[in-house]
Amino acid sequence: MTLSYPDAARRHLTDAKHLYDAGRLANADHLYGVAAECALKAVLQGLGMRIDPRREAPETRIHARHADVIWPVAIASMGERVAARWLPLLGDGLPFDDWSVNRRYDSDSTQPEKEAVEGHREAAGRARNVMDAAWLDGIAG
Repeated sequence: MTLSYPDAARRHLTDAKHLYDAGRLANADHLYGVAAECALKAVLQGLGMRIDPRREAPETRIHARHADVIWPVAIASMGERVAARWLPLLGDGLPFDDWSVNRRYDSDSTQPEKEAVEGHREAAGRARNVMDAAWLDGIAG
């Protein structure tokens, strides 16, 4: 495996859009969260988040979390550095505080509200915008 948070973020966003367009909201919502997580981890890695080469995962437990936790971690990390200029791209609030990676285990009859999915879709796009801005600044892949 070759770890690439930027590639994973782009791939998950593309797949989420296809699922969203097909009305497969639960899986689209899941991938929007994973895409946001990967985009923010790309930025955090560029800012010095260390990767354990044996596990190909972040060394620290807090960085090994998903969108609902990594979003506020990213805000805190960017706010203390030159990366603060990217914070406005993320917008206000914690858009994944109602999202859980464990929803992947829900039954087929459990569907998220379309409004919630749209909020996660928009937030994942904002996370990608931050990743792209970091890339333009030479920080993230």
